[in-house]
Amino acid sequence: MPRLLPAPAAAALGGQLAVLIDGAYTSAARLGPDGPAAAGLHLARDLVRAAATGNG
Repeated sequence: MPRLLPAPAAAALGGQLAVLIDGAYTSAARLGPDGPAAAGLHLARDLVRAAATGNG
């Protein structure tokens, strides 16, 4: 399967998503799923979209 992103960009995206997931998990545990964690999926999509278009 061909790469969708160059290795450095893929590694950066992976790191960003890991931080987002960790933060969303912590936020949801403390403030509930309707707190700031509720925006997690939207933010993840934005990160992936930005990386795929070269804007991330």
